[in-house]
Amino acid sequence: MANLINEDYFIRDISLPTSKEADVSKIKSEIEKHQENVLIQVLGYDLYSKFIADPASEQRFLDIIDGKEFEFNFCGKTIKRKYVGLVNSQKESIIAYYTYFFIVRNNVTFTSNTGEVVADNENSRPASSNQKLTRAWNNFVELSGDIMCCCFDKLDTSSYIHVNDHPSLFNFLLANKDVYPEWEFTPSEKINIFGI
Repeated sequence: MANLINEDYFIRDISLPTSKEADVSKIKSEIEKHQENVLIQVLGYDLYSKFIADPASEQRFLDIIDGKEFEFNFCGKTIKRKYVGLVNSQKESIIAYYTYFFIVRNNVTFTSNTGEVVADNENSRPASSNQKLTRAWNNFVELSGDIMCCCFDKLDTSSYIHVNDHPSLFNFLLANKDVYPEWEFTPSEKINIFGI
């Protein structure tokens, strides 16, 4: 499957260098690597395999990509929200946040013949990436579905309930679970700057 997003999504708080062709090529490679992982996590393998076979073949797949308004009941009230989709004009995507997290995390140190080292650039010094990593991961969790994992069984879809009123992918898919009967969600939890 082709990448759904490109280097244009790595802006604002998840900015990455794109001035050189090598930078862009690296980003595209990382998107390709991480897109599959994140989509399997939020869609489940069964829905993912149907989705990647031909994303434009069914409206339900286009709705995952492009986003859609939806309604659901929460705390006795009908809530109307707009899920932004995996691809959108705001350039905000769970794929981008997830990919950014792993790109930055994996580039904090480099492996040399003598072990792990930190780059020593001229006129700069290393700084902690923990705040940016935390923000990117937590944005990924918010957009995909912050569902409080303690009461969740991914194999028992009857345990899938709305626990907040966010316009997340989880809430969108749950509100439309009859359209996505193959769906299986693997939740992620928010982290703090200490990685926990």
